[in-house]
Amino acid sequence: MDSATSIVNAKVYTGIWVNWSRGPIMGSTLTLTRQNGNLLIGFTAFFIGFIASRAWRIISFALHRYYSTPEARDALHHQRQAVLRNSETPGWSFWTLTQIAWAWRRPSAQSQHGPGHHYRRHVLAVVMPTLLASVVCMCAFAVASGFSSQMTTADAGGVEEVLIDGTNCGMVTYAVQSDTAVSKVDLMLNREDSRRRNDAVNYAQQCYDATSKQNQPSDINAGGVFDCNLFVRPNLLSQIGSGGPQGPSINTDAPCPFTGGLCQTGDSAGNLLLDTGYIDSHEHLGLNSPKEARISMRQTYHCAPLRTEGFKEDVKDEKDGITYTRYNYGPIIAKAFNSSGHENLKIQNYTLNIRGLDAQYPDPTTRKESSGVSESTNFLLPVYQSQTFNGTISKGSRYIPIPQLQRSDGSVEVIFLVGNGVGFPDQTADPWYRVSNTTAGNFYAITRKDSLPYYRPAEAASPMGCVEQFQFCRSHDMQCGPLAAWLDAIVGAAHLFDLTPEAIMNSENLEGEPTPLASRFIWYTQILNYMSLTASMIPIFPSSGKLSSQDFLQRGFQLGLSDAQWQRDISQWWSTWLSLLQIGFLDTAKGPPKGFDDYPEQVVIARPADGHMQDMCYNQKVQSRGRHVSFSMFGLCFVFVAGCLIFIVSYLLEPIFALDWRRLLLRKVKGGDFKNLEWDTTDVLHLQALSFHSKGHGTWAPRSFGIGSEGAGIGSVPVTTEPGEVFEPLITSWRGVDDGKLGYAGSKVGSEKGSTDKVAVVEVVDIEAQTTTTNPPRRQDTGFSLSTIATGSTYTQGREKDILEQSPRT
Repeated sequence: MDSATSIVNAKVYTGIWVNWSRGPIMGSTLTLTRQNGNLLIGFTAFFIGFIASRAWRIISFALHRYYSTPEARDALHHQRQAVLRNSETPGWSFWTLTQIAWAWRRPSAQSQHGPGHHYRRHVLAVVMPTLLASVVCMCAFAVASGFSSQMTTADAGGVEEVLIDGTNCGMVTYAVQSDTAVSKVDLMLNREDSRRRNDAVNYAQQCYDATSKQNQPSDINAGGVFDCNLFVRPNLLSQIGSGGPQGPSINTDAPCPFTGGLCQTGDSAGNLLLDTGYIDSHEHLGLNSPKEARISMRQTYHCAPLRTEGFKEDVKDEKDGITYTRYNYGPIIAKAFNSSGHENLKIQNYTLNIRGLDAQYPDPTTRKESSGVSESTNFLLPVYQSQTFNGTISKGSRYIPIPQLQRSDGSVEVIFLVGNGVGFPDQTADPWYRVSNTTAGNFYAITRKDSLPYYRPAEAASPMGCVEQFQFCRSHDMQCGPLAAWLDAIVGAAHLFDLTPEAIMNSENLEGEPTPLASRFIWYTQILNYMSLTASMIPIFPSSGKLSSQDFLQRGFQLGLSDAQWQRDISQWWSTWLSLLQIGFLDTAKGPPKGFDDYPEQVVIARPADGHMQDMCYNQKVQSRGRHVSFSMFGLCFVFVAGCLIFIVSYLLEPIFALDWRRLLLRKVKGGDFKNLEWDTTDVLHLQALSFHSKGHGTWAPRSFGIGSEGAGIGSVPVTTEPGEVFEPLITSWRGVDDGKLGYAGSKVGSEKGSTDKVAVVEVVDIEAQTTTTNPPRRQDTGFSLSTIATGSTYTQGREKDILEQSPRT
């Protein structure tokens, strides 16, 4: 089963939220499904392309006005003005200007500009600035269109941060033992608990390597079958060895955590100290929140193999004749039931009673046909944990360590490694496995001709003692409580979160409404309690991954042991604990699976008690690859707001300059009225109307869009005064036209000397004289001139006089 599928299987929130890793503004995020996200990306790219045309409209308007002048200029200048007036996209302008520059590259011999290379400089001087402007505009918006897909918050691997939908947020705390219906609830609880723990074991084996200082998130999934890109931090140990004072660390040469010379490896060195550093609720566990609402937790796990001399004895059972080995590192308070069924507590004056080595490893010589080892043989791992509260052993603790093992600042556990018949083909100096030089038998090969000896441990059960400590801090100022046992750490940090020790132990002792930080800390510790998050619980998980050495346990024989195998085993437990920590917060946000609500009388489901706890449920971040897309709202708003502004400005420029009060603003600007007039008359529709009118076709008049005064020039379209009027096209002769040949009446262009090609004839019009080179039949003058097409019949003679006064005098 895919671990990611097993772990997640939760609904992702789609909508707008704030990713506090990027701040309140840059972190504003829109999460969509992949399908809807692709639609938004496509629409954004289209929108940027459309805005590019409107931006070019603004640029061309500005350039047209900049170059506009009533003074006489050559044809190249006027062609450039016509291109600027009628271009809608920078691409069209670029192509047209390139054609113009190419067409004018060779002037005639009679040209006043002299030799061709001088005129080419002139062509470049006229065309190049506008050409470069179009190229810059195209490139800028092409890049912007390409980067529209980069508005997503995905990393280089396409992984997005998303929120779990916390609608069903909660946790199943316990089941009430009342009737037969509870048995089914117990099965459901056990199944869910096993699922979570198996996920933790699988995730740790694939995505963690607690003993490697080179393990980084970029390569943690190399060669694996599970998806490690699930949590916001795929590996909480990835920064080991980075040198950070608050980061995780592994000390494989730590001092002994106990007194009295109990450590087998020595009091000053050779032991293992694991330190998570400060695990931030936001940065590491994905509880999305601002800095002032974050919680940090630290856990240390300090272990050492224990001496057995003076702490064991062999006891022979008279009933079955088997010799047992008893280890005494403190008494066990066991449960017992009397004849009436009432529970009594019974003190057991030893810690572990286990079959002796001879019983675990019987003499195989009586069974020569086999090695004496069963293929199903496996290790046993009995665990005994004490509970510390207020610096002493808690009254509810079922294990009371001997004084040398007791710690007032942490919880103590003793873990026994029982060989249970497992054979060791090789000896090792590992202080926990303690493989002796005593031969337990021979391992026979398949041919049954050759055999190899295998060994047994030196101890019936090898003990290891560990101390577990916790610490809680406010992340924004790193004010911390004591590094202590679980309950002492929570109570000691309560004042940092606006709580009293009584209130944190029992919410019924709360006085008034808790502060947001207090509510968050209460819910945070409830999640940890719900998960039973102590590293000592990992060895008793009902799974095959209890020891890293078991990866090389084959047919009852343990292969591949190193001299520090015990440290690898403890490190794997630690990695599993960290995985369970990550899974616990995710499972809480998801809420309990379906089915538990059907037993309200037997199941207690803890739900958030107030809005601040609920806010934590709705802000659990995970990573999603391929199924969802998260966009930066800042990027989206910037693109669409800026684009809308460009869109509005592009359509308002012309009307603004067409308003009646433009005289007040422009009459003092040299050529101001002429610039408006030229902009309008070089429009393609007005040029077409002038051409038709010069042939006597149509009675034309400008019709305004209603912007400015009646008949305003900018924003007007020439129309015929007689609707439905029909006239010939501008091409006077089209029959027999050769492909691509175009000429002008009275012109040598297109009909060079010696050419017999047939061409289409387009009349050349002298607008002022109202004559043509081919002298067509004239119609009565309708008074349609440069002034009337631009301003209509309401344009006054005084305005015409102003324009003429600005024209060059001859």
